[in-house]
Amino acid sequence: MRAIAVMALPLGLSFILSMFLRSAAAVIAPEIRTELDLGATELGALTAALFLGSAAMQLPAGLMLDRLGPRRTIATCQLVGAAGAASMLYVSNIYGLALAWFAMGVGVAPIYMGMIVLYSRWVPRDRLAQASAISVAIGGMGFLLSSSPFAAASVWLGWRLAMASIGGLALLFSILVMTLVRDRPRDMPTPEGPPESFGEVVRGLLFVMRDRRVYLLAAMASLSFSTIMSVRSLWVGPFLNDAYGLGIGPLADIVLLMSIGWVVSALMYGPMDRRFNTRRGVVTCGGAAMIVALLGLAVTGGNSLTVATIFLVMLGLSASFSSIIFAQARALFPDRLVGRVISTINLFIWGSVSVVQLITGAIIDQFPADTAGRSPAAAYQLVFVVLAVMVALALYAYRRVEDVPPSVEMARHAAAQKRGD
Repeated sequence: MRAIAVMALPLGLSFILSMFLRSAAAVIAPEIRTELDLGATELGALTAALFLGSAAMQLPAGLMLDRLGPRRTIATCQLVGAAGAASMLYVSNIYGLALAWFAMGVGVAPIYMGMIVLYSRWVPRDRLAQASAISVAIGGMGFLLSSSPFAAASVWLGWRLAMASIGGLALLFSILVMTLVRDRPRDMPTPEGPPESFGEVVRGLLFVMRDRRVYLLAAMASLSFSTIMSVRSLWVGPFLNDAYGLGIGPLADIVLLMSIGWVVSALMYGPMDRRFNTRRGVVTCGGAAMIVALLGLAVTGGNSLTVATIFLVMLGLSASFSSIIFAQARALFPDRLVGRVISTINLFIWGSVSVVQLITGAIIDQFPADTAGRSPAAAYQLVFVVLAVMVALALYAYRRVEDVPPSVEMARHAAAQKRGD
């Protein structure tokens, strides 16, 4: 417990920073759009670069986690993210900014799945989903900081200097991870024999990628997460600005409420799989609530700010069930493949965020903007309908994966220990 408490500081700070970077664009998107004179498609492509960087790094990061360990993998990638954030102060065109966002995506890519690998070694198996959910809630502090506090910092320092300052924090957190994190408990035996060769690592990855269950789990995790991230990290700001005429301060306050919903949701989902002894059932209810919130936004968009705020908060409250999906994936595959399983699912998650942001940007661009560059409410209403359909299709696919209740997983683990496996 003492070792876990020591590691919680650098890991928690790193995860908060990663969630901050993934969601900061929502607040400053109107400023970036105005400064660079961007359309919705270009704006979506710019911020999608971060998620593309995360997607591109998933498989390499999975190999690094299984071969080098979480400590060195997280710390090394954070250095790349620090460089990307610091460069925001100097680049002045869309290509340079896209490259900076891409580097930040590489930097944050292994943090969450590295934490999952660590949890699989440090906490009991039936507590994995709860530990993961607590981490998501802690990471949700990044959502909170990227709303009203970041808006205030951007007004005070300018959005470029505010973003560049994050690079120094990323560098500091990289040093803390390298210094304080331990890859496994001292009483946990290291794998016997020599480490896997590169060929064995790749064969393990191919074995994971041939399993259809990975893709069904990834469908639910990726389309639900890409939906909340596309709304929260990008379009909520332009939506509130265009449909309701809100400035950076008032819209940031609503983004803050949505972010609080995300944090509460993570804490709420944590113990649910053990309380109800089902993982698939919990995810199904969460996905259904997301669909209701999105359809509510589609019906309400542009009419009532109060009702739209309620549905945005509901979307935040329903969305953070990815910890349950990762716990289910963890239960379906052997220990030696954990890093590769998580990284494969994460590949689809971050890749889908990039694709969804590009698709939604293209949808909004189909509607003519007014003289001030604002898109009509109908554009965002169509986006919410499309997102609801995507989540519904993902939920249908996910329901075909077998459930692994915590009680069943613990019984299997106890039997394996009794056999000496």
